[in-house]
Amino acid sequence: MLEAVQAGARLLPSVARKPAILLRWLGGARAAQCAGSLFLVFAMFGLPIALEALVDVYPPVESRNALVRLFDRVADRPDPRLEARRRQLTALTWTGGLAGVTALLLAALPRTVARAAEKARALEERADTLSPARTVESVVLYREAADLSVDSAVEAELLAKARTLRNAATSRVRAQPTPDPELRALRGAETMIAPVRAPGSQREHVGVEQRYRVIKEIGRGGMGVVYQALDSALEREVALKELPTHLTAQPEFARRFKQEARMLGRLSHPNIVQVYDLVEDGERLWIAMELVKGGTLADAIERSGGSIAVPRALELAQQIAAGLAYAHSQGVIHRDIKPINVLLTQEEGGTAKITDFGLAKHVASSVHTQEGTLLGSARYMSPEQAAGRATDARSDIYSFGITLYEMLAGRTPFEGEIAAVLAQHLSQPPPPLRHWRADVPERLESLVHFLLAKQPEERPATLRVAAEALAELARDNGVPRTEASRA
Repeated sequence: MLEAVQAGARLLPSVARKPAILLRWLGGARAAQCAGSLFLVFAMFGLPIALEALVDVYPPVESRNALVRLFDRVADRPDPRLEARRRQLTALTWTGGLAGVTALLLAALPRTVARAAEKARALEERADTLSPARTVESVVLYREAADLSVDSAVEAELLAKARTLRNAATSRVRAQPTPDPELRALRGAETMIAPVRAPGSQREHVGVEQRYRVIKEIGRGGMGVVYQALDSALEREVALKELPTHLTAQPEFARRFKQEARMLGRLSHPNIVQVYDLVEDGERLWIAMELVKGGTLADAIERSGGSIAVPRALELAQQIAAGLAYAHSQGVIHRDIKPINVLLTQEEGGTAKITDFGLAKHVASSVHTQEGTLLGSARYMSPEQAAGRATDARSDIYSFGITLYEMLAGRTPFEGEIAAVLAQHLSQPPPPLRHWRADVPERLESLVHFLLAKQPEERPATLRVAAEALAELARDNGVPRTEASRA
């Protein structure tokens, strides 16, 4: 016992800087816990009874005082030696009890350190065997192993392994913007991939009195075919999106979509693509909207080599947050925020404009997942979406956080098979941003992880809160606040 106590005393300075080992030690010292509990019970209930037995040792002291100078008044008071003895015994009891509990704690420490070392070795071996594709998990395991090691040399070796892997991962991300072979395809996917209309079947003119003249097809996905067209009435170019006929043929979908399109047409914000017109022609349905020629945010991420510079990412994030916050204030929830649904204007330092508001909601409610269907938005789904629960504006906040993460890291936090990605949204914390980008400010990393909280109530209450935090970070990084982000 004495040897164990002495060994524990020698280990204590090293363990004091290791919270992980301290928690294991205090939580696993069963003998000390039992002794401490018994001592507290005795000190609270048994000690007063024991001290009371001392009353018979020293009888009370009798004192006489003259009352009004005529009568003697006799009074008994406790002997002062009794009170001194009580204080001495109380101090000795507490000192002995605490010393005993401390000795038991110190005796348990060597065993705790040995078990922590075994756990650290197991974590290191597991990290050594993981494939290069699971670099982030390996880095986390090495760090956990370092936290459980009191040997400074072993700790330094484990941290060096973690740094080497992290630097290698950062280099791979910068050199290869889409490490997952599916990522580029999924970035371009809409809420679902389904037949829309065969190429070459588009009309040359659309609308009443052939108002819109189709120039060329500029995009195609599950939510429709997008054409560049000329509005002959106002002599301006527009984007003309034809919705899939297998959706518009459903009366309920068509009715709800028309209602939504009219509401979206009333949205007016510099960071939202403006909806101009709803065009009906028999069973076919089009939306005429603002033509934005600078490509998508997904294109910008790829052009930048896999990740966008921090100042530019903050500038774009402010604009996206401002547009979403405005839409939420008007009662509109996007439900499918991702880089492919953010367009950029063509001028230098183009402005971000969110598109496809409200469309995902109607597809989700009107079309069931079938064999061969690709859920292209899985990487950007909130946990409540992945679980099939009801969503609100806080779901957009989570998807916005995923989009900001991708802008900075060049990849989404969760990748792989769709089922695995959905499971990770529900239960796994996102890898720290600084594992991929060492130049990301810690405050920005913290904000992104705040946006990606698993529970909706743990995220920012509104996107206004996130926009203000982004604006402050942008000012710290020398980015002026744009007019669009102030709106």
